Amino acid sequence: MVRWLGNHLKYAFLGVIFIIFNLHVQKKMQAAMDHKIGSGRVIAISYRNNLPYTNSVINKIQRIANLLPMNLLHETLCPVQMGKWTLPAHIAVMAQISNVLHDDKMSACPKHASYLDDNRTRELQTLNPALLMRARCSE
Repeated sequence: MVRWLGNHLKYAFLGVIFIIFNLHVQKKMQAAMDHKIGSGRVIAISYRNNLPYTNSVINKIQRIANLLPMNLLHETLCPVQMGKWTLPAHIAVMAQISNVLHDDKMSACPKHASYLDDNRTRELQTLNPALLMRARCSE
């Protein structure tokens, strides 16, 4: 438990360092929060859609931090085609999320790209570990 908590704190610290060393990011996040929420209110998850820039920064930090390097075990329910391989039914598979988050070919948002589209946060399935192992049964 302590090791798990230590890793999370380390990556949370890296997120803070990222914001500290990117002053333009910090200023833009603060301006958006002041404009959309005001200075007298506490920020809540319900403001997420109103703060697309802040949400995109959090997505970038999540990608950098990679808090969950491996997903949970999943079982194939039927034969699944993955690239040139066919996985038989009823075998255990585990996605290595870190490979997806750091591979520009696999990620919907390369390292150098923005997490914003038309001033709205891009919905990135590769940032959601629950969606990573979705697969369709081969016919």
